[in-house]
Amino acid sequence: MRSTINSFLYRTGTPSDKVVLVLATNNPEQLDDAIHDRIDEIVGFKLPTMNERRIMLFHYLVKYCQPPKSAKDKAMFIWKHPKSLVFGKKLISNEGVTKEVIEEIA
Repeated sequence: MRSTINSFLYRTGTPSDKVVLVLATNNPEQLDDAIHDRIDEIVGFKLPTMNERRIMLFHYLVKYCQPPKSAKDKAMFIWKHPKSLVFGKKLISNEGVTKEVIEEIA
């Protein structure tokens, strides 16, 4: 980690408006003041609450785990994934996923 930080500091020694850099970390306490001096904005994200995790899981299931029902939806799936005809790509099914299962995952 220290080596990566030193490399970043070395390569960002001169200011430039031609570069956009986004840093992400699960351990912000490991970034020292020299890093903070080279970053214009720092945005922190807290861990999602139980309800937020539940909502994210629900949206994921609705978006990715609902098989296409109408002919139009099936055609759109084949249009997006033409190789599915050859390789048999299947959609994830949410069969058996109950509210209790979502609660447990969240």
